[in-house]
Amino acid sequence: MSSEAASKAQNAQATMPGIHIAGMTITIIDLLYLGMLIFLLYQVVRAIRMERKLEEPKYSFSTRPKSINMVLMSIIFIFGVMTIVSQKEYARGVMMMFLGITFYFSSKNKVIVSQEGLFADNKFIPWQELRKWAWDTKTGNLVIITKEFGKNETRQVLQIGRTHMSEINARIREFKLGKKSAMFQEKAQEKALSEEEQASQTEKSETTES
Repeated sequence: MSSEAASKAQNAQATMPGIHIAGMTITIIDLLYLGMLIFLLYQVVRAIRMERKLEEPKYSFSTRPKSINMVLMSIIFIFGVMTIVSQKEYARGVMMMFLGITFYFSSKNKVIVSQEGLFADNKFIPWQELRKWAWDTKTGNLVIITKEFGKNETRQVLQIGRTHMSEINARIREFKLGKKSAMFQEKAQEKALSEEEQASQTEKSETTES
């Protein structure tokens, strides 16, 4: 009975619509998963490359994934595990698990504020193109007006979130308008004082030992 059931499963798989390669059927759903995986990987890699490309000083922020994204990521990952365990389709299961993990990292939405421009929501906006900006305090979205050379002004909405809203806004003002926030000046002074205290303590310990 088991061999008969296995034979029926193989015949059913062979008759499934899709591309048959090395005993495996690649369906339209598999192609959709693969397309999503490539797109999400592109977003993650682009954010990493942009962070390396932008010159100092620069400040990076990682936003927390939304609850719905966490739920979707968990569902995709669990389906991948079930595909491996119950159906023994390892390639498809691993792809779904990898898709879930990549979806998590892409949902963290890297935000980089540098002297060259703003990178957020997988878009880079040079400071010379940024005309106006305002925050939606309820959603944490950044609404910006940009103008490229020879083109009309365009309105864009960048999904950033409220976690680092005040600090990101202060960094934008610093690089775009040249107005450094008092909050950062206080932090710099506290850091300098802390370094001086550590240096003095090191000197005292060295003197005592000698």
